Amino acid sequence: MNVAIRLLSALTLVCLIKTPSLAQNIGEAYPDARTMINEGIKLHDDDKFDEAIKKYLKVHENDSFYDLAVYELSLSYLANKQYEEAKLACIKGLNLESKYKKDFIINYANSLSYQEKIDSAVYWYDYGAKLFPYDTRFIYEKAVAYQLAKDYDNAIKYYGETIKLNPYQYGSHTRMGFMAADAGKPTLAILALGFYAMINENPDNVNSVIGTMEKIADHNYTTDKPVDAKHFEFASFLNEIDEIVLSKAALSNKYKSKLKINYKILKQMQVICEKLPANVQTDSWLINFYIKFYKDLWDKDYFQGGALHIFRNVNINDVQSQVKSKKKEVDIFTNWATEYLNNFRNKKVAMFLGKEQEVDLYYDEGKMRGMGKLNAEKKFDGYWIFYNEFGTISAEGDFKNGTKQG
Repeated sequence: MNVAIRLLSALTLVCLIKTPSLAQNIGEAYPDARTMINEGIKLHDDDKFDEAIKKYLKVHENDSFYDLAVYELSLSYLANKQYEEAKLACIKGLNLESKYKKDFIINYANSLSYQEKIDSAVYWYDYGAKLFPYDTRFIYEKAVAYQLAKDYDNAIKYYGETIKLNPYQYGSHTRMGFMAADAGKPTLAILALGFYAMINENPDNVNSVIGTMEKIADHNYTTDKPVDAKHFEFASFLNEIDEIVLSKAALSNKYKSKLKINYKILKQMQVICEKLPANVQTDSWLINFYIKFYKDLWDKDYFQGGALHIFRNVNINDVQSQVKSKKKEVDIFTNWATEYLNNFRNKKVAMFLGKEQEVDLYYDEGKMRGMGKLNAEKKFDGYWIFYNEFGTISAEGDFKNGTKQG
């Protein structure tokens, strides 16, 4: 059955199945939609999902904020484990031709995933990815669904695909890192979690991951979700370095650290970078990605700046003293890493103007907002298509050396 027929059939269900109505009784005054939605969001954030749902249900279907109310309703149903109701809310939202179409598709697929209907969930993730090919959430959520279903091979595959599309998708790095740790693969775990800590701007989350990395470095990491190491055969190239990490040889006083910070993970990261081979190509794209990034970081003598950047929000006097005293090294690393990752992310081969070709992608606040070509001065040149925050075309036209023509 093709996508159009499947979607039409799903949307038709909303007319046949009795769903909770987002409306008041006859004669009652309708409350202000924005007030109801804001109150609902606050209740949801306080884990009061039943009360949040009641707020959203009070928004009238003719209100201009109705689609937002339905979207928030689907989130609260999901959080409340009311998966059938969540799916019906998503179908209702999709029937509105809302600007939240991406979100309704994801929430519908997530509901199926939580119901352990993995094949149906994957269908909807793939459908969303076809409509919005540069939104990493569809591939990422598909990977999460596979991981929840303990299909680790597919989970690893699609976390890698997400990173290939956008290396700043930090959720894929952290999930890959934790899975590797759960499988007893410390080198890959440290590379992935270290990368996450470099690109994530949430201090609490980064510091939590540093704590996990410290346990891995000290061979003191435990898990209640073990993963069979057979799923990480693609990382066998790192086995010799794993043995070095597990031996804790770098933690001895004889091993000289580049940084005067008393964290075991820094010495283990240092020895990993030292031992990574140059100009290697394995059968795994993801392993090649991590090795190249860390090897370039090491060879260019950016290790100190990168390591201190990871520890930038650790509120310990000795750490902050090092971060501040080596600000120049940190800035050099961050400038290099930003250019490195932006170049990786922003150059893609895509179908553009009727043919497959290399294009430049324009990102704003982490979202892909434009596609076309840049000239040598990094200015828009030629035909460009721009997208709004909801993934639909907002403008297009010809440019010459950064200036719109016509």
